[in-house]
Amino acid sequence: MRPTDERILAVCHLRQESIQGTPRPADWQSWLIREWEADREHGPRYSPTAWFGELSDAERQNFMRGVYRLAAAGLLVLFKSEGGKLQRVKLTPAGETKAAELTAGMEASVDG
Repeated sequence: MRPTDERILAVCHLRQESIQGTPRPADWQSWLIREWEADREHGPRYSPTAWFGELSDAERQNFMRGVYRLAAAGLLVLFKSEGGKLQRVKLTPAGETKAAELTAGMEASVDG
């Protein structure tokens, strides 16, 4: 697995964990409730800049290729807009397992 693929899985895992820890918005905030529900059902919104910081065009393209590689490998599910633009990514159960291994390894190297 390529380093960019590992990074995509790890960041997606951390973002999905964050989503699970986010409380449901108040009933009167219907626009936030829709976003909260979409986050839980389809995973976090994918934005290379938000996920990985400032990137060159080549780096952004490399991450996009990684997303599609991981989807083809059965580790991610992709959700696109009606126009075909990638909007959200979600880890599959196999992707969750792999991402948990990667993030555990990262945490161990930071702690050690």
